[in-house]
Amino acid sequence: VMRLRLDVEINQSTPWLECRFVSFYDENGKVSGMRGVLRDITQNYLHEKQITHMALHDALTGLPNRRSLGDALTQSLAGASKDRMLAVYLIDVDEFKPVNDTYGHEVGDELLVEIARRLQANVRSGDIVARLGGDEFVVLANGLRSPDQAKDLGDQLLALFDAPVKLSKNEVRIGLTIGYSMAPEDGTDTSTILRLADS
Repeated sequence: VMRLRLDVEINQSTPWLECRFVSFYDENGKVSGMRGVLRDITQNYLHEKQITHMALHDALTGLPNRRSLGDALTQSLAGASKDRMLAVYLIDVDEFKPVNDTYGHEVGDELLVEIARRLQANVRSGDIVARLGGDEFVVLANGLRSPDQAKDLGDQLLALFDAPVKLSKNEVRIGLTIGYSMAPEDGTDTSTILRLADS
C-alpha cells in the first residue's frame, strides 16, 4: 500500500490517494503489467493531521504544548555546546488573575493570545515559544554564543509589556516574571534545566 499526494488542484484541494497494485508476470517471471485501485483518503489524512496537531499544540494560542516542548527541549539539549548554548526561559504573567477576575475569561483568553503573538514575534528565527498552561510560557533559544546574549534576550522579552496592552475592548497592564537557565553551563537534562529556570 502506498500513499501519495498529487500535485494537482481538484476542487481547490490537493488530494491524498491510497494506491493498491497487483503485478502480472510473464512466463519468464518478469513484470508484464500492473492493475491497481486508487482510493481518495484526503479527509482521513487531514483528520489524522488535525488530531496530531491538537495533541502537540495549545488549543487557545496554537503554540506547542507541554508535551511538544518536552520533545523540543530534549533535541535542543542534545545539540547544546559551549559554542552554541541553549537558554530556557520560564515566563509567568504578572497580574493575569486580576485581569481574569475584573474583565472575565474571554478577555483573559484574548490577553493570552496577544502574549503568545508578541513572544513569537520577538524571538529569533528557530527559537521556540511554548505554553505550559495557565499563564506560563517557555522560550527555547538555541545557538547562543554567550550568557550576555541570553540576558539581553531576556531583557527584550521583559520590555515587551512595559506599556499597557490594548485588546479589542480593553486596555490592561501586565508584566512578566522571567527565570532562565543555560545548557550546558547549568545542566544537560530537562528536569535540571527547567527546575533552575523556575527557581
